[in-house]
Amino acid sequence: MARILLGNVKPIGFPGYDGSSRVDVLVDGGRIERVGYDLETDNAEIREMANAYLSPAWIDIHTHVYHGGSDIALRPETIGAATGTPILVDAGSAGEGHFNGFVEYVIERAREQIVPFLNVGSIGLVATNHVPEVRLMQDIDIERTLATIEKYKPLIAGLKVRLCSIIQAESDLLPLKLAKKLSRYAKLPLMTHIGRPLPLVEEVLDRLDAGDICTHCFQGKPASSVVDDDRAFAALVAARDRGVVLDIGHGSASFSYRVARECMDRGVFPTVIGSDLHTGNIEGPVWDLSVVLSKLLALGMDIRDVVAGATWASRAALRMQPALLEAGEPADFTLFDIAECALSLPDSLGDSLTLSKRILPKAVLWRGELVPAASRLPVDAQAHHAGGTT
Repeated sequence: MARILLGNVKPIGFPGYDGSSRVDVLVDGGRIERVGYDLETDNAEIREMANAYLSPAWIDIHTHVYHGGSDIALRPETIGAATGTPILVDAGSAGEGHFNGFVEYVIERAREQIVPFLNVGSIGLVATNHVPEVRLMQDIDIERTLATIEKYKPLIAGLKVRLCSIIQAESDLLPLKLAKKLSRYAKLPLMTHIGRPLPLVEEVLDRLDAGDICTHCFQGKPASSVVDDDRAFAALVAARDRGVVLDIGHGSASFSYRVARECMDRGVFPTVIGSDLHTGNIEGPVWDLSVVLSKLLALGMDIRDVVAGATWASRAALRMQPALLEAGEPADFTLFDIAECALSLPDSLGDSLTLSKRILPKAVLWRGELVPAASRLPVDAQAHHAGGTT
């Protein structure tokens, strides 16, 4: 691992740093050696960063990267370090029936750190929405799921259950009840996908515990969103107040500017910011995590909160140690710029938002290697919408 001096960076997302100060960071052997002003060294590779922001390595808390094992999954390298995001959470692509293949053929071979949530449906997302994974109770094998969790501790970060009519038919809350029982038994958080009823969104939120994750929290499907009525919004507020993690989970059909605006106007913000990147949205309306972060910035979130959603808040949700900008700590960073633009981008429903600024990844320092990074959506691109059902 090279000894590297990152010159002229603006730390953000670390305790004590808000992006307003400029420092140099000296890294040796993949760990921070010194942080200071105008550091001098005669035996390090000097990389001038020209006032780029430096944050903890970005985490995308909702992706699908079991390429070859799920019909919607991407290769990790397509959306990982090369786009500024070296830590990818796979949100239930694999169930217990083929989780071993995910570990052997993807997780262990990837440059990125892949953090898996195990689908409670034994087949996972082999044929997403075509062959639903929890249509019947027989689709969830309690003993085999728990055995998989035990075998792959501490790799598995949580459980995942998708809850909407296209998946469950008439089973309503039954998959959620069993998934919650499994998550409590295994002492792991549960990530829940919310969509078209049944079940009702408020009934899902009512059953989540502190630390559980509600993904697609600002989805706008008819009679399905958290702003449809006072009962649904009250359930959202109560869930947030007791510690349920709210994830954007943009996806091809699960993020609405209208719903996001109304929630934020009423004081409810996302806890974490995930993309739900998969084959159905990588060419729009998602593209990559930096685009999703830029949309939240355009909706009025403070840059510090946006960065937190992809760094320390996601680390907390995953029960990771906080990232610190101190000597001796791991030097895993994302470096990015904020550039002016005039770009109209769609949400998942086709509504448009004009961005005046974009968050543009520049590089990642990951496991001792400085890797160039860039958004998959070029600065001068003409945005388009590729809709979908997930």
